[in-house]
Amino acid sequence: MPPSRSNLLAAALTLVSLLLACPDAWGQEAPAHPLLERTDAIAQRVGARRSRLLHHPLQTSVKTRDQLRDDLAQRLKTEYAPGEIEGEATLLKQLGLLPEDTRYEELLLALLTEQIAGYYDTRTQALVLIDGGDPDAAAITMAHEIFHAIQDQHFTLRLIHPPRSGQAGSFTNGDRALARTGLIEGDATVAMIDWLLAEQGALPANSQTSFIDNPLLASLIQGLIQQSTPDTPALKSAPLILRRSLEAPYFLGLSFVQAVRKGRT
Repeated sequence: MPPSRSNLLAAALTLVSLLLACPDAWGQEAPAHPLLERTDAIAQRVGARRSRLLHHPLQTSVKTRDQLRDDLAQRLKTEYAPGEIEGEATLLKQLGLLPEDTRYEELLLALLTEQIAGYYDTRTQALVLIDGGDPDAAAITMAHEIFHAIQDQHFTLRLIHPPRSGQAGSFTNGDRALARTGLIEGDATVAMIDWLLAEQGALPANSQTSFIDNPLLASLIQGLIQQSTPDTPALKSAPLILRRSLEAPYFLGLSFVQAVRKGRT
């Protein structure tokens, strides 16, 4: 039975609360969060739709947003070569994509700290949730990040997309890196939306049917998502190049996965 419009709109409204996720971070752990008690149940339902279950349980923890910002600042120092961020800012300013008075590193920190709702750490193979958000949006984030854990346990993400080394030129081909990120994030986004639609009753609960197998439904969902970008302060004020860079692995990656899957169902 095709999903009803009311179910689709309810799912789309829930997706408005989706915050963009980041694959890794460091830092101390905050107190446990009740939502983490749902990890096993969400993992079971997300994985079953792809016949890909976790090989072993996930370690889970919660961090505060202040801890996240500290982690991100350390991450930038560790993974970027000296002067690399400044060089990137200079290039964007020369191209007219960034205002001359922009403090680029501060802007990146503010934007990522605001947008990250949770992540799967490929080094520790652990799921981390950022505390203080809406529980429904956090559950959606968990579905996305748990699927990253499933990807990792089945395909080893660090082999597909190696982490930055902290050395100049560690990413010698930015387009290749973006394409690989798009594949990983697009696949997890499809899995997340399929889970959400099934939870809303818009897709069969015990099925591997995906919304991207229905071109009309896929077009509707993609349009609703792209019109529902979170209207948060840092994201709203960020230059277009940064907003598009954050969104691309998810939105364009979703289209990439749809094209790869076409005719293979």
